[in-house]
Amino acid sequence: MAAEKTRNTKQKQLILDILQNAAGPLTAGDIYARAVERQPTLAKSTVYRNLESLRERGEVSHGLLENGESLYQAVQPHE
Repeated sequence: MAAEKTRNTKQKQLILDILQNAAGPLTAGDIYARAVERQPTLAKSTVYRNLESLRERGEVSHGLLENGESLYQAVQPHE
């Protein structure tokens, strides 16, 4: 259903928390490595799927390194 795309799951919250507390942009691999420390059963595919969902919702920005690897950063709300 459409509501599925906007659900705020524990995994999404974990990923957002990692990005919001990072000193700078992180690769998906970096995010996954930090996430499994806190949620050992988390699958790498779940991290990628949630990053894409958060990007579509405008909560995470996405950039590319010269080697083509993706970088992600939490979007700071405008105050």
